[in-house]
Amino acid sequence: MAGTVAALCRGHILCGTAPNTELFAVKALDEKGEGYVSDIVEGVEWCIRNRMDVINLSLGLNGPSKLLRNTIRRAHRQGITIVASAGNNGKDAKAIDEPASYPEVIAVAATDRLNCIAAFSSRGKGIDVAAPGTNIVSTSYKGGFAEDSGTSMAAPHVSGTAALMLATCPDMMPDQIRSALVHTSRQLRGKPVTAQGAGLINAYRAVVYTVKAKHHADESVNSALPAALRSVRPARKKLTPSRQPRPSAAAAGVPCACQKAARAASGKQCSANLAINPIQHKLNKPRRR
Repeated sequence: MAGTVAALCRGHILCGTAPNTELFAVKALDEKGEGYVSDIVEGVEWCIRNRMDVINLSLGLNGPSKLLRNTIRRAHRQGITIVASAGNNGKDAKAIDEPASYPEVIAVAATDRLNCIAAFSSRGKGIDVAAPGTNIVSTSYKGGFAEDSGTSMAAPHVSGTAALMLATCPDMMPDQIRSALVHTSRQLRGKPVTAQGAGLINAYRAVVYTVKAKHHADESVNSALPAALRSVRPARKKLTPSRQPRPSAAAAGVPCACQKAARAASGKQCSANLAINPIQHKLNKPRRR
């Protein structure tokens, strides 16, 4: 998952979605992919305290958790973009997994190499977008490379794309990122919304969409300044207008425009902080996958 997000391109056979993104491996699951819900909650809380930009949750619960639901809601309110895998229960799935089903989370389905929805990918209300998730080659914690399939492989593609968008426009909020992803995804023919959401993501289009929206918002601020200055009545004292416009709200009709004047992002390095998995801390709680 980490390699899918941020693997470097220097002479290697693969390149991550957002190379040079700063990653924080916050562990919650064991080597079998199992753990406690309380571990996941503690990990998300760690991400809130440490001001992460994006949380990738390539995991799913077997049942509902009010505690995790409330923690995810709090992270979203803090401006953290949360991405989660929809689940691997296939066409017979009655619903997508938690936490992907939470409205604050960007839920990701998986596609295969033919750009069709993977047979294993869960169907259900709440899927936002789809991303590659079949036979994905990435870096391995054991060294070298490994291949795997699942919606857990699809989610990091979306998390990496979110990191690219934040590098371009650091003040984007989670719902703006979701909106940009939805607007720039490509619908897959013959597939219902419950299988693909808005369709297959396109990282390039998402970033271009973000740049154009930011530019449009900046132009709206600059074009409004002369009219605003003309409307000011003459004062007895000499006034010196500020050379710097104040941060503006998002321009109307531009879903992903920055809510504040965006800081200049580095042209060489992605500045988003992305947490891959929540932290592990053994507690006496029932195990849930």
